[in-house]
Amino acid sequence: MGVITISLEENVEETLRRLAHEKYHGKKGGMAKVLEEGVREVERKMRSEAAKTRFMARAAKGFDLGGKGFERKKFYEEMMDERFGSKT
Repeated sequence: MGVITISLEENVEETLRRLAHEKYHGKKGGMAKVLEEGVREVERKMRSEAAKTRFMARAAKGFDLGGKGFERKKFYEEMMDERFGSKT
């Protein structure tokens, strides 16, 4: 485990200390645990955003499902011909 010295704005430091006290009841290492949770949450969000970006890029290209093209009008005419016989 490494040792890091950081400078925080006063209100951020107060929030960190309050969260550590509320969650870990003043136990040793509480602030470190809160910071670790925060880092993991930021990493999770970044991975999630990257996955969304990759998905949207793939979706924009479209997916080849291997099917043939489809023309509604032609399909309807063929269906009507089968059902009611050809008018030509």
